[in-house]
Amino acid sequence: MSEIVTVRVEGMHCGACEQRLRTVLGRLDGVGHVEADHTTGVVRLRFDPAHTTPDALATAARDRIEQAGFTVTGDAQREEAGQS
Repeated sequence: MSEIVTVRVEGMHCGACEQRLRTVLGRLDGVGHVEADHTTGVVRLRFDPAHTTPDALATAARDRIEQAGFTVTGDAQREEAGQS
């Protein structure tokens, strides 16, 4: 079973920004899939809760996003996979 953490990101302006975030966030432990959408400013991380917790992932994602030159706005949101 997988879960999803959703993060709002400022500074994504194009497909290259999306790809950069997919690359850096896809390397995080437990992350199986990353969706980034510059039009909405939303990044969704699908992860395996057997490998990381939502809080640990949110913290690590925030660090990576900021290291990549973007800004996280607000708190990460958690949802179970299968919800939209």
